[in-house]
Amino acid sequence: MIGDHRLATIRIGSEGSPATDVDLHLGSGCTLTNIYQSGGALEIASNVTLLSMTDGTTTVRGAAALTTLTARKGTVYYESTGTIGTLKPAWM
Repeated sequence: MIGDHRLATIRIGSEGSPATDVDLHLGSGCTLTNIYQSGGALEIASNVTLLSMTDGTTTVRGAAALTTLTARKGTVYYESTGTIGTLKPAWM
């Protein structure tokens, strides 16, 4: 669990098994700007400026809000009371 940290850019990928190679939890104390996910499992409980997904699974919890979500592939479980400002699904 990462908490009370500022992370400008996070890149989450995989080496052979996109579903299980990464298991990253970002708690409510994080300052997050850009997350680029191409595999693995991600759990977010902090606000994010940009989440760009090309694969993997993301769960958004608590009161976390996403300014922009670009989801080309993968799965998002939105269990947050926060908002999504702009949603850009795969077909756009």
